[in-house]
Amino acid sequence: MGWSPTQKKGMRLGSKFANDIEKNDVILIARGRGANREIVGCGRVASSALLPQGKDETLLKLPNKSQVQAPESFGSYRLLDPFVVLEGQKWPSFKGVTYQIWAMYELKPVSADDARLCKWLDSKLAMVGKGSTKKQKEKTKKGKSTQLMLPTTEPYFVVTKAEAKRIENAEAKLVNQYAGWLLRTHKREALPHSLPVVFSVDGVSGHVSCDLYDEERRIMIEAKSTTDRHNIRMAIGQLFDYSNLMQLIRGKTVKRAMLLPKRLDSSMEEFLKSIGIASIWKDRKSFVDNIGSVFPQTRLLAVKD
Repeated sequence: MGWSPTQKKGMRLGSKFANDIEKNDVILIARGRGANREIVGCGRVASSALLPQGKDETLLKLPNKSQVQAPESFGSYRLLDPFVVLEGQKWPSFKGVTYQIWAMYELKPVSADDARLCKWLDSKLAMVGKGSTKKQKEKTKKGKSTQLMLPTTEPYFVVTKAEAKRIENAEAKLVNQYAGWLLRTHKREALPHSLPVVFSVDGVSGHVSCDLYDEERRIMIEAKSTTDRHNIRMAIGQLFDYSNLMQLIRGKTVKRAMLLPKRLDSSMEEFLKSIGIASIWKDRKSFVDNIGSVFPQTRLLAVKD
């Protein structure tokens, strides 16, 4: 929840989210309104309100004692178990539920329209065997098999358009800094590289392009503005996709590297090395990499300004 849990003015959404919602309540997460409404997911509240930690208040602590980096700061958060991803699925009509432009709305089963939506939520939660909005477990009938929809076991972030733009700008800045440093200190040019593959998602078309391609060393480079697990996973998939396309379309076997704002922890760095991905990270005004240890025939860049 973006608002502070101590919010005392207006609709007090931050305070209501932190204090009024109870454990085992069911939350439906949606965004937009009218024809632009999108369903994100639903889940059962499994924790009291928790406060983000860290210098910029973006760290989430999980029950297994691990930490997750959120894409932006916020007021408080709740853990949901189970959490069911609903993006891309058919969802019911919201007609008659609420016409108010609220960031949070309580469904009231006494209303026929609200009850219809609660029933739909029951069916989604029952598919993972964790009960319904009535806080009771659903039992599968003996002799009948049910196809289960496994719950998401990791944090699920919904990024706003403004935050997506901020991430895009941060990556572009990192790419420009590295390209400029590489040219200035090693007289080597690395440029964005497009491959002639066009795709369309929900009517929005695009093309495949890696952030930078070092032609001299044949290294495809994908940049990420943070080193959280979600972004590292995304970069891994992109790099293998790009290198495969480079082989199919250009007939070139290329190396893979990830450009990051700071050095990864040793376990993640070793994992990337084991799958043939080098790391390049910013070190003050310079950049350092482990390309030489991942690809022994390629000269290591470890020069600092």
